[in-house]
Amino acid sequence: MAIIKRIASNSSLKAIIKYVKDIEKTNDKIISGKDCTSTNALNKMNCTKKVWNKTGKRQYHHIIQSFLPGEVSKELTHSIGIELAEKEFARYEVLIATHIDRDHLHNHLIINSVSFVDGRKYIGTRDSLINLKDKSDGLCREHGLSVIEKPFKKVRDSTAEKKLRQRGIRPWKDDLRYYISEAVNNTNNLLGLKRYLKFHYGVDTKIQNKNLSFKHPSKQKFCRGKKLGSIWTKESIEKTFKGKRKIIFKKRKYKPNKEKENFKIKNKINILKKGINGIEQDISWAIKKEKFKQEKLKKLEKEKDLEESGINLEDDRELER
Repeated sequence: MAIIKRIASNSSLKAIIKYVKDIEKTNDKIISGKDCTSTNALNKMNCTKKVWNKTGKRQYHHIIQSFLPGEVSKELTHSIGIELAEKEFARYEVLIATHIDRDHLHNHLIINSVSFVDGRKYIGTRDSLINLKDKSDGLCREHGLSVIEKPFKKVRDSTAEKKLRQRGIRPWKDDLRYYISEAVNNTNNLLGLKRYLKFHYGVDTKIQNKNLSFKHPSKQKFCRGKKLGSIWTKESIEKTFKGKRKIIFKKRKYKPNKEKENFKIKNKINILKKGINGIEQDISWAIKKEKFKQEKLKKLEKEKDLEESGINLEDDRELER
């Protein structure tokens, strides 16, 4: 999924080009130009202005195209940025620089304000921004990336949001809802949520007694979770975390421990072996006892026979000697 932002800047064309080409944020392999090069972009854009005698007022337009962390490589990010520039700004020189200094990769598009084809100035309107977002979403679909197709459920739309949706514009609050939902799915407590939002999306979070407030990277003020919808309130998010912890506890409580199970089995086998050995000893002793008993009976019977025959036992013993 790619998020499109239009950046208002009072910097000079030279300063903004220097910024987007900063080697601490990007490298030469992921800096390109449409109808110019990464090295002559400044001269080409200024020459176009001079040719058409339009060197005053706005010098450029600045667009940022941001992608979800881990969803896309730097090469594909840059490629999509070039495709977007070619489709949307066919009559203008564009410098495309992919920044990789943050977890979410993003493209900076610096568009010349004057067309090299007919000298017309590019005018950034709401309709052009809608069209730009649609083109960006289309490219994401072509490359198998995620796209927000429908508004979130359980959304409490303000009047301004309703008007934007009616005009086909996705409100910035939808981006915030998506960021928070991702953070909730990947964390287990409010502190983790706050750190995740800041690290991955640049969203500031304010944890209060009864409320959670969030500040979109492109906004100046915080927005309370309850204004985004019922599932983004502090109460709802804490319930989600509580449910996740219960599941983890149950898994830990009932999940069989292989080492313990193996020990129990070995212990049972040892007990069984001892029992079998005991039975063997009992059988052996019983056999010996029975044998001794039989021998004693035979001896008694012999002595009885001798007595009946009138032979003295002492004489019989002498004869045996």
